[in-house]
Amino acid sequence: MKRRSVCAAASALVASFGFAGSALSQTKWDFATAYPAFNFHSKNNEQFVKDVDAATGGKLKVTPHFGASLFKMPEIKRAVQTGNAQMGEFFMVSFQNEAPILGTDGLPFLVSNYDEAFKLYQAQKPALQKLLDKQGQVLLYAVAWPPQGIYSKKPIHSAADLKGMKWRVYSPTTARIGDLVGA
Repeated sequence: MKRRSVCAAASALVASFGFAGSALSQTKWDFATAYPAFNFHSKNNEQFVKDVDAATGGKLKVTPHFGASLFKMPEIKRAVQTGNAQMGEFFMVSFQNEAPILGTDGLPFLVSNYDEAFKLYQAQKPALQKLLDKQGQVLLYAVAWPPQGIYSKKPIHSAADLKGMKWRVYSPTTARIGDLVGA
């Protein structure tokens, strides 16, 4: 029996379905989510769950498990790929070492607003679909993060101003930038 995951991608965040055989015969799925219930991604996930309920006439009940209570964030993508979770979300830039396309929307200064972020997602969507299809997943939707940048309490006039600063990274790319500037 061929297993296939359905993946709902968020620009920077991905929610995914996994199922074996005839998924529509299932009535209850668990949805592994990484963020607390009050986070804007969780609110989007709640809406998606309501939409699934309406679209299936209540035949498929999806229960979101917020705050990484089912799987920790780095484990969710693999849990869906292996069938250990029927549905989950993951932060795409965390997996850019798997494929650079997963880190595109996390590049600082690439876009400066949500309209540009949506255009970027539309441009990368075919490549994301192809990659996720190879991984047994199907891209469903995207939720953009705010535009990415580098922020500091003090003015930055050159890369030298970043040397020695503490640097919070969220992806391999931002870690590399930090290394390059000596942060």
